[in-house]
Amino acid sequence: MNNFKNILGRIRVFSGAFAALAVLVAIAIYAGSFPADAKGPTLIVIEKLDDLNLGTWGGQGSLSDYSDHCVASTTGTFSITATGDGPGGAYQLSSGAAVLPFHLYYRDKKNAAFVEIPAGTPVASFKAEHKPEKCKHQKQRLEVRLYELDMAQVPPGAYSGNLIVMVTPL
Repeated sequence: MNNFKNILGRIRVFSGAFAALAVLVAIAIYAGSFPADAKGPTLIVIEKLDDLNLGTWGGQGSLSDYSDHCVASTTGTFSITATGDGPGGAYQLSSGAAVLPFHLYYRDKKNAAFVEIPAGTPVASFKAEHKPEKCKHQKQRLEVRLYELDMAQVPPGAYSGNLIVMVTPL
């Protein structure tokens, strides 16, 4: 069983009176079934994952948006591996030759500290619900951040990129 969820986010960045930077972030979340072990099949699902909208940048401050959702796994824990469009899977948006880096953060329960997810590196030991029917409340949060310093360095334009996030039961 493979489940794919696409998230599309758009922002407009204004760095001058009429200069605009439009950004499209496409995120694919992958959750799949994995080989059975002695206890039965190991499964993972993602529920209630919503689209991201990073809003408008007026030349000051950082931008971010998040999706509260639920991850359920028969193992109770999972890892996340994410990659972007940049060299070596780096997180970046592009417009022609110009690139704008972004950052990915994750937390597995409300009030927990966010963990930055480095591109291409599995980050393990997030807690999941044990059964999909327990996914009544969205406890996990995926957050994409664009920092002011990075946005101020790029020329106005239409930026786009992709982020692929794989969730694996442990």
